[in-house]
Amino acid sequence: MDLITEYLPAVLVVALIVSIISSILFLKTYGKCKRLNQHLEEMLSKEDEINLTGLVSKYLDTTLEQKSALTKLTRRVRKLENWQDTAVQNIALTRYNAFEGVGGDQSFSLVLLKGNGEGVLISGLYGRDESRVYAKPIENGESPYQLSDEEQEAVKEAYKGINAKKGR
Repeated sequence: MDLITEYLPAVLVVALIVSIISSILFLKTYGKCKRLNQHLEEMLSKEDEINLTGLVSKYLDTTLEQKSALTKLTRRVRKLENWQDTAVQNIALTRYNAFEGVGGDQSFSLVLLKGNGEGVLISGLYGRDESRVYAKPIENGESPYQLSDEEQEAVKEAYKGINAKKGR
């Protein structure tokens, strides 16, 4: 018992000091919380443009509108991506003299290719007495019909555009 009585005053003083420090820290924290709470209540209850509830609500509305617009744009992009393979994307034109004695490169070979590489070759052969126009299907750089050198050159030129796009 002597040990307890001997250290009891020191233990009580230490406990009192810890209690006082805890009370001071509690009061300080309580004051900060009270000020924060008052500030928050002011922000939530203001009727002007700085009303936090209004700002959050406006932000949410804007976010929902942007999400809806993004969804619509995504759908449009998908449609355009699907459509692009069927649209004419590569064009090549070669002009030449098909016959001796006819000047001015009046004959031509025009290649129109879709994004998927399919298309048509249109050749116009100009002569002094007559002109002829031929159309030949093109698929993967080839045609089931024989192609002249000029026609092959035009097809090759059109496929440069397709190969360049694939390399992107």
